[in-house]
Amino acid sequence: MYHKSSFILFAILLQSCRAQTCTDYDLRLVGGQVPNEGRVEICVNQQWGTVCNDSWEETNADVVCRQLGYPTINAAPAQFSEGSGEIFLGAVECNGNESRLIDCSHLTVGVENCSHHEDAGVHCALCQTGSVRLVDGLTEQEGRVEVCINEAWGTVCDDDWDAADASIVCLQLGYSPTNATAFREARFGQGQLPILMDNVACQGPETRLIDCAYDEHTIDCFHSEDAGVQCQPLCRNGDIRLVGGGSQRVEVCVGGGWSTACANDLREEIDVNEVCDRLGFSCSGTTDTCTPAPTDVTCPTTPTVIPIRSVSTLAAIFMAISGCLLVLLVVVLVVLYWKLKQLQQKNAPGEPVVAMNPGAGVYNELNRELPNLAPGVDI
Repeated sequence: MYHKSSFILFAILLQSCRAQTCTDYDLRLVGGQVPNEGRVEICVNQQWGTVCNDSWEETNADVVCRQLGYPTINAAPAQFSEGSGEIFLGAVECNGNESRLIDCSHLTVGVENCSHHEDAGVHCALCQTGSVRLVDGLTEQEGRVEVCINEAWGTVCDDDWDAADASIVCLQLGYSPTNATAFREARFGQGQLPILMDNVACQGPETRLIDCAYDEHTIDCFHSEDAGVQCQPLCRNGDIRLVGGGSQRVEVCVGGGWSTACANDLREEIDVNEVCDRLGFSCSGTTDTCTPAPTDVTCPTTPTVIPIRSVSTLAAIFMAISGCLLVLLVVVLVVLYWKLKQLQQKNAPGEPVVAMNPGAGVYNELNRELPNLAPGVDI
């Protein structure tokens, strides 16, 4: 009986898991030759269904690709095989900025005036041609170089690979182009994607690796020759600078790159007023900019890095010191309490009280030390 009940419970749980095959408004692509293309299906009430292609345009494809984690560059409507089951959306009209397809204007979920030969599809790009990325490094600033050509990722052969090439990669990724290190012979492991570039020869003025001279014929290359780089950050995390002339924007270094305080929600950690005031500027708090103060201070034309300790940093130091003092106080109180308990236990009722008569005290002490003397022996 017990085993039968367990089997029934297991069957119910299994059926429940099967029923919950998806999360509402998730998307998937079905029927394509590669994962980044196919018929668009959307999850409604934990069931997959299709989307009607009425009013289906590139802006709709952009939103689908964005929701699935693909770039929106070159996203395009497409036609694939017919689906089955429910058609959940129709007359979808996106403006292109939505993060989910369900957020676009559409007919009520559960379309009845559409058939499956009108199922909508998309083709998403795996990457934007010309993009680069670093893979399998210990930090984000290093790794095997991979480049996107014809909307597909691939590796770079290390023939003629040098610091000039590494500098362009670092510059394109937003790191400092100086002190870039070039690595050869698959320093960061061998890739598995196609080898797309060989004999790269950057001269210096390029801003993208793909703009450098290179050879597309990589038949003589192997993944044991995958190129890699190590980049240096543009700045030290926590540094602050003013950028621009006239009204100067306050920027902070986050993750090795410059950004505004507002953009990184750092206004509580960085006192923009303090930054401006120390340099003789007034502050526009809504835009994180410093403007010339009434003293007619001239703004420098080059970015100025300002070593400044924010109020929040001082507060953190004060809190740390206060915490240490509090811990020390607790330890002292615990020791005093323990000493007090010892004194109370020593003088508790029932314990022998030391005689005030010195002679009696000595007599009692000797009786405790010599318990085995023969009866009648007097000391």
